[in-house]
Amino acid sequence: MKKILLSLATIGVVGAIAAGATSAYFNDTETSVGNVFTAGTVDISVDGQNAWQKTYTEQIGKLVPGETATLTVPVKNEGTKPIVLRKMITASNFQDGVSTDAEVAETADNDISKALIYGMDITDGGVTTTVINPAWNVRVNEVSTLWVTLGTVEPGETVTVKQTYKMAEETTNWAQGDTMDLGITFYAEQTMGTGPDTVNGVVLDNKAGTDWHSVVDGELGIFNHTGTSYTFRGFGLVSGRTYRLAYSVAPYSSYIELAGATGVATVDGKITLSGTNLPSSLSDVKIWLLSGTTTDGWGISPNQTTNLWEANLINLI
Repeated sequence: MKKILLSLATIGVVGAIAAGATSAYFNDTETSVGNVFTAGTVDISVDGQNAWQKTYTEQIGKLVPGETATLTVPVKNEGTKPIVLRKMITASNFQDGVSTDAEVAETADNDISKALIYGMDITDGGVTTTVINPAWNVRVNEVSTLWVTLGTVEPGETVTVKQTYKMAEETTNWAQGDTMDLGITFYAEQTMGTGPDTVNGVVLDNKAGTDWHSVVDGELGIFNHTGTSYTFRGFGLVSGRTYRLAYSVAPYSSYIELAGATGVATVDGKITLSGTNLPSSLSDVKIWLLSGTTTDGWGISPNQTTNLWEANLINLI
């Protein structure tokens, strides 16, 4: 009996060892080595230069009333990622230049930027789109220091930007011999960026998609302000439609109509609005041009092409 119990105990120990043993499994391991992480690049060349250092004084100088200067430059995305391309002109350093007897006889005024009618279109893949139509009679001083979005440019793609500067026919002798410095700046930013800040105004345009990217389609708004007063001009709008100017404060979940800033687009799609009731601080404020006769009819959607929006991104959570 004792031997039998000893045998059973031995069997139990062996069974316990067997139960606690680790099973083997077929397996295979593959490791990739030598991978290099590279950040994407945002880089552009203008008129074949990177950095852009050309000047164009001869092309745009010595205009007389009714005469137009044309400046055309190619802009290429030299980087590895799609970019949103923006352009800004700056007019500054107004000088009397060469004075003539006829000029002296008129009221002194050296700001010839207000006598120059600005136009711009962009050609991409053989398709030309008007950004600012010279027929809108937009003067250089209205858009000076404001960023105008020219759309998205893919890596390796080149777009051609054509600018025109026409001295208005009604310009009289006060402008003879006057000079100014004209700065031209292109700004490239990765998509989904909000663009550079501006101080004295903003440009409004159509938006599309969930990323609210700008649509270059000949509809545009120019909003200028000095402190709490403002002027707004809209172009390419729906004839006969009522529009209301409004602003929204971060996080942009609602909007406030500017009192009195309501008008109807003319037959040629233009509207002009002005007022003095801007908020005391324009920090984190976005300006919108909304269409419709009631608040409920305005709609907040990037694909609502009857509205014009500031900046690239609108957060409506």
